[in-house]
Amino acid sequence: MTIYNPKEINIIFSTDKKYYKYCSVAIISIKESQKDFDKINIYILAKNLPNKICTELKKLSNNILKINLINFKSLNVNNLKIQNPTLPDPTYYKLLIPKILPKVDKILYLDCDVIVKKSLKELWQINISNYLLAAVSDLNEKLVLDSANAPQNKKKYFNAGVMLINLKKWREEKTLERLKTFLKNPTALLRYSDQCIFNFGLNDYEILFLDNKWNFHYNSPHPNSENAAIIHYVWDKPWLFSSLNAYRNDYWQVVKKTKWKNEIYLYKIINSLANYHHCILKRKILNFIKNKIIKKCRIK
Repeated sequence: MTIYNPKEINIIFSTDKKYYKYCSVAIISIKESQKDFDKINIYILAKNLPNKICTELKKLSNNILKINLINFKSLNVNNLKIQNPTLPDPTYYKLLIPKILPKVDKILYLDCDVIVKKSLKELWQINISNYLLAAVSDLNEKLVLDSANAPQNKKKYFNAGVMLINLKKWREEKTLERLKTFLKNPTALLRYSDQCIFNFGLNDYEILFLDNKWNFHYNSPHPNSENAAIIHYVWDKPWLFSSLNAYRNDYWQVVKKTKWKNEIYLYKIINSLANYHHCILKRKILNFIKNKIIKKCRIK
């Protein structure tokens, strides 16, 4: 059990060989935007990351921000992948956070495709003692809830890319065991994998819904986008060739400061070339070149 300290924040990411460079962008944005904390504990759940990548990620630490990298060689999540066995394991790691960090009582989970622009002090100080987690309504809330597979008692649906989680309450109420039971139900068809597990496996009254400035999408309904504290690039990723995201420039400003900026730039450029050429042969050639260049840039 940890003693609550408003000047110390716990943040966690889940990543793999595909997303570690974007995770570094998110962490750098935290380093630059958080001046209200004396200590920032960053936990990174990863699967089979090469040692050199782990070393570079740990170099993001400083006297205030500490990187705690938990690099699993194997973490069995097969009992959670009943409905969609093709999804990568790290997608499900967030379900296991209360078990992986038994001495941490409260934590902020962030997807890797975010940047933090404003202080998290207000978010961190929200009292969630009576809730399992706090999150923002998803833009597709109505679409998902109107589907035939949504539980009839569900009136709300949140985006699981930013969650303030009460780990203490999760453990006390054996919430993971409840979710495992829910997943055994053959009718629990999951449209958005882990996000549906959280939403359909938990009750609405167990969730505290937040202002969407804490999980802001470029097309979010918000009276003043300048208030956005966390930008979440849900569908329109800045590193994809077709990105029209209004906040893509904010993202690239942070990318400049990461160890893997060249790889991220190259991916966007070559991805653009590959998608502008519709000839199958040309696309295969360009994809071959893209993979070769990225392989050279990547730290093995």
